[in-house]
Amino acid sequence: MSRGRILGVLALGLLAAGCITPQRAQKALGHHQLAQAYFDEGDVAGSIVELQEAIRLNPYLPESHHLLANCYFSREAYDDAEKAFKTALRLQDPYPEAQLNLGAMLAQLQRWDEAIEAFQAAADEPTYRESGRAIHNLGWAYYNQGRFEEARGAYNRVLDVTPLFCPSIHNLGLVNEAEGKLDEAESLFLRARKCNKSDLNTWMALGKLYLRLDNLEQAEFHLDFVESHDPNGPLGEEARQLLEELGG
Repeated sequence: MSRGRILGVLALGLLAAGCITPQRAQKALGHHQLAQAYFDEGDVAGSIVELQEAIRLNPYLPESHHLLANCYFSREAYDDAEKAFKTALRLQDPYPEAQLNLGAMLAQLQRWDEAIEAFQAAADEPTYRESGRAIHNLGWAYYNQGRFEEARGAYNRVLDVTPLFCPSIHNLGLVNEAEGKLDEAESLFLRARKCNKSDLNTWMALGKLYLRLDNLEQAEFHLDFVESHDPNGPLGEEARQLLEELGG
């Protein structure tokens, strides 16, 4: 967060809570900054402790509630995270970063209609510099609802502005595959692989697609790559099982 942004939020908190002294607000800000440092270092527990103190001192900083929500989200404490996200959004409107992260949590919980509403709110904010992320996530929510044409539209919107945004290329391939357009899906997955050669999700998608196309040589090549690069992970395990079936 820039210093100017911090001071702007601080001023907002003071106006909203006339009983909070500048000294108290400054102490709260210090705890918030320490919490952000802990969070960035992976110390979620330490971040939560600092944020609770920051919010006790000044409950009107939306950033503190947003960061607390992200902490709870990372710990899978979804009820607490949702409450903190909504507090942040009540304190600051618009707040596209909070909408985006709330949408990500709702998507993880497969609450797709609510996720779409949150992603759309972030995408519609004209001052949000990362609206492409919100539109990409909106496409993912549409895809999971089987609304493939809307998903395609979202991914194409991203790619019109950022042609090399690899995740949208990959997901557009998923849309085509779901619609049975396997040649188009193959072309997009190959494009996504070229865009990001280390993305194992794309290698896995190609392996599975080549199985559907009965191109066993290419299926084995891609699945071998996944298994060798993620031997102890879920993608590697899935690839290993498919290879065993292929060999059996």
